[in-house]
Amino acid sequence: MNQFALTVAVTTCIASISFFSVQFLGIKGERPTLSKWVGYFGWVGVGLLVFALFVPYAITIRPIAVMAVITSILILALGVYLIKKGHVLARYYILAFSFSLIGTTVFALNKLGVLPYVFLSEYAMIIGSSIQVLLLSLAMAYRIHLERRHRIKAQYEALAIQQQANEELEHKVHERTEQLQKAYEEMKRLSEIDGLTKIRNRQSFDS
Repeated sequence: MNQFALTVAVTTCIASISFFSVQFLGIKGERPTLSKWVGYFGWVGVGLLVFALFVPYAITIRPIAVMAVITSILILALGVYLIKKGHVLARYYILAFSFSLIGTTVFALNKLGVLPYVFLSEYAMIIGSSIQVLLLSLAMAYRIHLERRHRIKAQYEALAIQQQANEELEHKVHERTEQLQKAYEEMKRLSEIDGLTKIRNRQSFDS
């Protein structure tokens, strides 16, 4: 199990972070192209996960570590890009993920032999992920708050639209009633006048 636990965990992390980023930031509808590219990284992570289940640790750890670094850079770049575009959640997103991304990058560089084997580099990903969980919980709470606010605003707007539609309908009904009343009175007047002599007829006299 020790041969596969680390590689499976890292590849699962790559896939889940990619898919989570699309959902949390809500970029699927706003930026479909960007959403697809981030999703592709998620599916690459799934492919590496399957690869890691059947191939020894010594072979899989390097490509997985490289993919972890690339994904970290992608997530960081995505957050910075959305912050520049004025995306509200991107600020909380980048703050929450920065610790995890730094930890993952340090860990990956340690496995690639770039950084020496010390306690901080060996457990950097765990430390970073722990801080990430705390910060991301706050970010999720803020997103729920935003969605609730948007939902209430949408309800008020729908109510205002419905009220305006009712007022317009009442106005049209009132106008139509007046038109029908005028048409009825004109028909009644014409029915009491003789067409040839233009004087009032028997029906007018009876009335």
